[in-house]
Order: sequence, then C-alpha cells, then structure tokens
Amino acid sequence: MKFILFQFIFSTLSLTCAAQDWQWMKHIGGTGGESGRITAEDEEGNIYAIVGYARDTPGNINPVSHSNCYIDGDTVLGSADAFIAKFDSNGSLIWLKNCISPTGSIAIADLVIDTLSQSIYAIGTYVGGCVLDTITTYAGNYAGVMLSSWSYSGSCLWVKNVATSSTDLNGAKCVGRSVALMSNGQIVVSGTTTQYAQTFVQGALYAYGSFIAGYNSDGSPLWARQFIEQNSGLSSLSVNLDNHGARLYACVPYGVNSQADTVSLDTLMLVGGSTPEQGYLLSRIDPVNGDILWVSREGIGANIALVNEPIAINVNGQLAMVGIFSDTAIFSIDTLLSANNSGWSSFIAIHDSSGALLSAKAYQSSGGVRFENIASDPLGGFYATGIVQTGSGNWDGVPISVSNQAVFISKHTATSSCQGIFTDGTGAFNTSSLLPTTNGLYLGLGFPGQNPTGSVTLGDSSFTTYGYKDAILAKLGLITSVSSYSTEGQDDLLIYANPNNGLCTVELPLNLRFTPNLNLVIFDAQGRQVQRIPVTTGSDGVRLDITSQAKGMYHVELSDGVQRYSGRIVFE
Repeated sequence: MKFILFQFIFSTLSLTCAAQDWQWMKHIGGTGGESGRITAEDEEGNIYAIVGYARDTPGNINPVSHSNCYIDGDTVLGSADAFIAKFDSNGSLIWLKNCISPTGSIAIADLVIDTLSQSIYAIGTYVGGCVLDTITTYAGNYAGVMLSSWSYSGSCLWVKNVATSSTDLNGAKCVGRSVALMSNGQIVVSGTTTQYAQTFVQGALYAYGSFIAGYNSDGSPLWARQFIEQNSGLSSLSVNLDNHGARLYACVPYGVNSQADTVSLDTLMLVGGSTPEQGYLLSRIDPVNGDILWVSREGIGANIALVNEPIAINVNGQLAMVGIFSDTAIFSIDTLLSANNSGWSSFIAIHDSSGALLSAKAYQSSGGVRFENIASDPLGGFYATGIVQTGSGNWDGVPISVSNQAVFISKHTATSSCQGIFTDGTGAFNTSSLLPTTNGLYLGLGFPGQNPTGSVTLGDSSFTTYGYKDAILAKLGLITSVSSYSTEGQDDLLIYANPNNGLCTVELPLNLRFTPNLNLVIFDAQGRQVQRIPVTTGSDGVRLDITSQAKGMYHVELSDGVQRYSGRIVFE
C-alpha cells in the first residue's frame, strides 16, 4: 500500500464561536423558587417547556408557603405546582397548561413528543392529588409518580400512576425522573423509590433504589425493572434515559463504600470497589421487556457526579457522557487528573453503541468548571453547557477565560474535541437544560436570590429575582462557523511524514518537551481510539508507526492532561 501523509502543523489554535445573539428570553419568577427546562421541538419548530414554581427554599426547617409566579406579564396561580407551555420559535406563548395539586405539590420532571402521532408525554410527581387540564388523579395520602399524555393543542388525554409511596421520615417520596420515546411508539420512564417507606411500581412492592418501566402509547403497562444499591447510607440511584431509534440506554450514577456494597441492575449485580468510590453505569436496555443487554462501568473516583442531563446520542449512534470530578476520574483507557484544587473539573466520555469506551477527556479552568448538560447536535457532534468560574483554561486548543462566573455553551465533534465556546452572563447561574435544533439553541437557566445576589445579566438584559430563585428560558443563535488561526513559531508541533516507509516523526513544542504524563492518541473517523502511545522525549523526538492502520482520515491528539494539541493525518 502506498502511503501519502500530509504534514500537519499542531499549534495552539485560537478558536472562537462565530457571532451569536440571544434571540429571546423569558423570565419566570415568584416569591418562592422556580425552575424551568425546554425539552422538545416539534416538526413545525414549536418548543415545549416544563416549569416548577412557588416552591419553598430547600432545607428550610420552617416551611413557608409561596403562591403564584409571573411570566410575560401574566400571573400563574398555584403553590408548589407546575405548568407545561408551548412556544413558537420566536418565543411567543401558544398555550400554557397549569398542573396543580389542591392538597399537596406537583412537579413535572421531563417531557418528550411523538411527531408521528402528535402526542406529548410527560413524567412527574405529586402528593395527594393532582389536576392536569380536565383530569384529576389521586394517590390518597400517598405520593404518586404519574405519566401523562397530551395533544399538540394542550389537551390532557390520559394520566396513569406509575408508582405510589408514602412519604418517609425525612419527607422523601417516590420521584419521577425522565421519559424516553422509542421508534415503535412505546414509552419508557424512570424514577426513584424511598428509603423508609414502601413504594409500589405498577402495583409491585419495590425496594429502595430506582426503577425503569415500559408503557404502550395508550398508557397500558408493559414491564418494570428495579435498580438497587445495597447501602442505605447513600442516596438512591437516579436513572437518566436517552433513546436513539430502537436503542434504549440508561445512565446510572452510583456510589459504594466497600467491597461489601453491591449495585443491582435488575438481575445483574455489580460488587463495590476496595475503597469508597463513585462512578456511572451505562447500560443498554431491551425496550420490549426491560432486560439489561450490557453494562459499562466507568468514571470511577472518590468524588464523581453527574448533574442534569449527562447523556446524549449523536446521529452516528455514539453516546456522550458528561460529569464533574475532583482529584481523579478513572476510566478503562485513561485516568484524568484534576488541575484545580479549589473547584470542579469536568469530563466528556464517548462510548460506541455497544458500550465500549472510545475516549475520555478532562475539561478544566483555573477557577473550576461544571459540565451540567450534553445534547446531540442535529448536524453531528454534541453541544455541552454548564457553569465556568472566574479563571481561564484551554479546551482542545480553544481558549476560555472569564472574569466572573458565567454560563458557557461549547460545540464538540463526535470525538468530543471542542470546536468553539460561547460564554456570557454575570452572576450566579445554573443550567437546567440544553436543546440544540437546526434553527437555534434553547436553554433553561436558573439564578438564585439573595445568596449571593438577586440580580444577574445575560446578554444585554438584566434580571432581578422576585424571591428565592427564578428561571430563564432562552434561545441563542447557532454556532454557524468556527474561526481559527495558527501561530507559526518555535512552539509548533509538527508531524513529518516519510512516504517511503509510512513513519511519522513528531517534533514537540518547547512547552511540552519536559512535561510528564504526555500521551499521543489516534482516533479513526468513527471516533474509536486505535492507538495510545506514552510519549518520551529524546534527541530524535518521538517516532510513531501507524503503517498497520487502514487508509483514511485519522484524528490525532497530544496532551499532558492540561494542554492539548489536535489535528488530522490522512492515509491514502
């Protein structure tokens, strides 16, 4: 085979997003706490949001009853309740359906749409009873996890109790977490059970932990499975679902204290580590019967956490996981080290459709960074969003620097390489959702009240909370292009190709020649890692032999865990 390798200059690339504008923002607030998420877009470009409002301050030992919230100059009446809203792509409200509990509380956790049947499915939790449009559902003195179906016009079609429980000694209850729609129209939901009170899922008594359950499109139950963590001192597992075509995946964060601890996914049991550890379990589930097809255990460390939406599947069927860590995060192909002693570092891990880990990368800033959500880009790759603290960093050659805590949105390739970063905002934010579409990026944001500040800015707009915590629903323009320039100088990293023997000689930049833990990693066009070579320096530089690889384009990265250089080599 004849090899034609073209010389690639690796340099510190300055990558910036093309100009982006906030197209619209919706401020939702009241005297209590509000949170909002945008979760779905229909075929006409309308988007659907779920909002919880008038909630008490978490941990308040003297509960306070709050009432009502405000949006677009209108008042939504209720206390510790929720609503579902439909907006057009310009942010105009089409309809709003208030979901109330006359005797308790209600929350809507997740929502998906079926564009074929033009149906909406939502998962939520209520205490006592709830009224969804014209349908009233009761759980007696218990809490309930309910699955509801809605029309595109906002009419509630049916409501089904997925689980019921009494509230335990700490006020905890069964909770609905997420909902996924399969290509055959079946619905899969997830939730958690309580520690000190009985929980019934589809009528069967379930132990403390989490569950997933399948339903037909008419709400009739198909199956249910439970995930159990055998350590009552730990918080219950939280299952996050995502689907792609006929494939269903569940992401389960876990924690164990010793080898005596176990985590059971239905009939599959995993034993704890030799030391206390946290991590995540990624599993594929058969949507027909709920059977666990495989499990991948990754991201192990003493302090690992998944935040809001940690899993996404791109158009090629690759899975991306995001999370935060301190100290170390151990993956089967790499160990990530946190360079931050005062804040969180973050990771993106890419799996193929069989669960095999393709890559794992750390993303860091001197003040700390939290990757809170990841979502598939309809055009390929992924978007991520979260919070970056005051400081600076370099993500795959893309510089990031903020003078105060800010919201970030980053665009990534299928192999997770960062292509651009957008930052904005002044004040204490959190991100609750991210929905990329072909005509914009939709975000759900939250900002607290008097701790540390009641006012924030985003773009040219300023917001002041009505009370404890408010929500913002917003649309941002797409990252339409990425501009770059290379600095050609003595610190360039060069790959010299010898067409006679297929060998590449890599010349290191000066700032990497004496750094430890240096690795050269090669990925194929599908994002699979094909080689990983520890780099040691010498008078002849580093020599890399990849003659055994098939012809095509390869992505190459050189990193010491803090600095990263990336580029491509083509074999013909």
